[in-house]
Amino acid sequence: MRDFAQDRIDAALTGMVFPCERQALIRHAAAQGADDEVLGRLSVLPENTYADLADIHAALERTTHDSAPARRTEV
Repeated sequence: MRDFAQDRIDAALTGMVFPCERQALIRHAAAQGADDEVLGRLSVLPENTYADLADIHAALERTTHDSAPARRTEV
């Protein structure tokens, strides 16, 4: 399910020329007036070349899951 931030990321990256690197994404989003949350989410992306918006969202999903605290299970 898409969240509100994903829509804002898409809006901030309107007109972005792909493929592109993370720093280009951040510069473009900042120039488009992206808020701190969007810029923060883009800044945690791994240094990589991204093919399209779907590639960015997939990387953000992986980054979010990788940084989430491990769930504790009772033994």
